[in-house]
Order: sequence, then C-alpha cells, then structure tokens
Amino acid sequence: MKKEELARRLVRLASMMVAEDEEDDEIDAKFVEKVRELKRSLPRLASKKRRKLGQYGIGTLKGMNTVEDLVDALMKVVSG
Repeated sequence: MKKEELARRLVRLASMMVAEDEEDDEIDAKFVEKVRELKRSLPRLASKKRRKLGQYGIGTLKGMNTVEDLVDALMKVVSG
C-alpha cells in the first residue's frame, strides 16, 4: 500500500469518526436539556419521596437501564 493511499484512508476514517462524534453531541444536547428541566423540577420531587414508583407507572429499574431511563422516570414523578 502506498503512502498516499494510506493517507487518504486515514483521512477518510478520521472524517467518519468526526461525523459520528457530531451525532453524539446532538444526542447529548437533548439529554442535557432533559437534565436541566429535571433540575428545575426538583422542589416538587421532595414532597413525593415516600410514594411508590408504581403509582407513577414506573416499573422496576435494573442495572441494565441507562441513566437516561432514570432521568425519564424522575420526570414522570415530577410531572405526575
């Protein structure tokens, strides 16, 4: 493989990686907005701390769930 061809492949690979990173930033921006919205709603959460999650339609949270799942569950509690 010639150096020029190798360089072109490396540049192509780098540009693909940058494109993937930009997609992740878009998703992260949405998640950050969810967390900010939850933060504004935290005072309402304190009064609901002794209620069961099932009352809000939330099933068992397991180790396989993501942090985003947890944020969504908390948003259900504060909105319900």
